[in-house]
Amino acid sequence: RAAGSRNVVALTEYAVMEKDPAKAIPVLQEAVSIDPKYAQAHWFWGEKTADPAQRLEQWKLATGLAPRKYEWWAQYAQLCVDQKKFAEAGRAWVAAAQAAPDAAHREQYLAARSVIDQQRLEADLGQRID
Repeated sequence: RAAGSRNVVALTEYAVMEKDPAKAIPVLQEAVSIDPKYAQAHWFWGEKTADPAQRLEQWKLATGLAPRKYEWWAQYAQLCVDQKKFAEAGRAWVAAAQAAPDAAHREQYLAARSVIDQQRLEADLGQRID
């Protein structure tokens, strides 16, 4: 690392192997500054961060840059649900279904999308009761 690599793949791989997020995130930020369109750096930056808002931002960028990665879409959609960003979750589930490699995955993601409205209603009800 001391050599100051400008290879985004090497930087990203190094950061993925680094167990300490405080050390990994600056390396991933450096990779993104070198190549802002390298989806893996955005994805792993999101994985390493504890801040849900930062994770949402990085994962949204990563899925936009690598729209065929259906697993990423599914994880991003679930994070959106967890953060009560239901409209974005619905879009992400549809994108996961579109990128799915087979009918079984596609059906699973569309089924998850179909419960978004119910989850949104439950969340709204919970806020009104509080």
